[in-house]
Amino acid sequence: MNYKQFKTAIRKRIGMVGIGEFVDDSVLYNTSNSWSELYSNPKFLKEYIAPDRLNFYLRLVEYLDTKIEMSRVKKVLDVGCGTGHLLLALHKKYPHIEFFGADFVQTGLEVASKVFPTAKFSFYDIYESKTEWEQQFDLVICTEVLEHLLYPQKAFKNLYSFVNPQGGTLVISVPDGRKDTYSGHIQFWSPESWAVFIEENMANYPQTKIECGSMEIDRANFAIIGNKN
Repeated sequence: MNYKQFKTAIRKRIGMVGIGEFVDDSVLYNTSNSWSELYSNPKFLKEYIAPDRLNFYLRLVEYLDTKIEMSRVKKVLDVGCGTGHLLLALHKKYPHIEFFGADFVQTGLEVASKVFPTAKFSFYDIYESKTEWEQQFDLVICTEVLEHLLYPQKAFKNLYSFVNPQGGTLVISVPDGRKDTYSGHIQFWSPESWAVFIEENMANYPQTKIECGSMEIDRANFAIIGNKN
């Protein structure tokens, strides 16, 4: 039994189990229908919008402030925006920005529209191209999404296509795969393999600045791509 299996067994034994935490088929778990059922479940929403997640968003906002000249950002797109709480946290600090959210789960977007009514939310499948969004956003964010995907490379290509080439930035985060025990995830990247994933997907853009790192307190790997500071 490895460490991840041991930790999972302990969590099951002590009853520290969230909805969907232990699933038999992670691919089926990550379908639009499955997530729609989850977002319709009040218990799941309560667990999802927990203080730890909201605190993560607040720390992410502060982290971005140290990496990006936010005064120059006019349009932000959060792909996989979920309940919209990250966009709301950004709005509270940067009210001058126009905010857009995208997700492939309509029930989640309905929650997000109530959480942040003045943002613009759209249904969007991350595997699909969207020409009207290409090169339109000064900041594109995708947090804790790629680990749910079978084809993260395809999603990455679409995300990068939305970034304004004149100083725009793409920010992506995924859980640290060495510490992540969530069976609903499909991909597990260590800090090292995450850096390789980003480098491989940016191989055709040699002039673009890339920074990979981690937020240890949140057990998250980050990539900041295209930052011109």
